Amino acid sequence: MNIFDKITAAEWKSASRLGSPARNEYEFLLRNEAMARLNPNGFRTPPKEPRIDASGKTRGDRKRQRRDRINWHPIVPPQHLHSAARRRAKGGAA
Repeated sequence: MNIFDKITAAEWKSASRLGSPARNEYEFLLRNEAMARLNPNGFRTPPKEPRIDASGKTRGDRKRQRRDRINWHPIVPPQHLHSAARRRAKGGAA
């Protein structure tokens, strides 16, 4: 093994180590190339599931319930509500 092989092996070793940040653009390109060779179709990150509390409701569910509680008024009929409040009362998006 000559000195040039040792240099390129050391470069490849430092460039292909994923735990340490790339020092320059060359290492970055080497890592991209190595990842592309591992999986030519690319890597997919699955979507994050919404967090659910102890009662089984998401944050959005709790917000909608709170908004419905706040906007509900026993005296005002739906036809006198603001148009966005009417849509919310019907169950549509505001």
